[in-house]
Amino acid sequence: GSLELHAEGRLATLLLPLDMLRRSGGTFDETEGFVNYASSMHGVHAAALFRETGPQETRVSLRASGLVDVAALAREFGGGGHPNAAGLTIAAAVPVACARVIEAALRHLAAGRVAAGEA
Repeated sequence: GSLELHAEGRLATLLLPLDMLRRSGGTFDETEGFVNYASSMHGVHAAALFRETGPQETRVSLRASGLVDVAALAREFGGGGHPNAAGLTIAAAVPVACARVIEAALRHLAAGRVAAGEA
């Protein structure tokens, strides 16, 4: 229920607060693949899963279709990975982390090779 689309559907984000994880009885490890769902949607070139790991800590998993380098995005925040799969941790609450990463992701999408509406 937290899936949001940005940049005319080219960026998908998912939020997973700790209370949601606790209520579901799930574990942190079981959520890693959620980002793949968002990245598999038609027209999505990059996806981010924001998982609250503490009151002021957010883990972000990034995936891309090959048209955006999410490792470059992750490096901006001290993270790393590969062009199509990367991650980072931000010392900030989920809303703040989300705003920062989305702003950077939109910049990367705008500078990328993909024009709006291309699949």
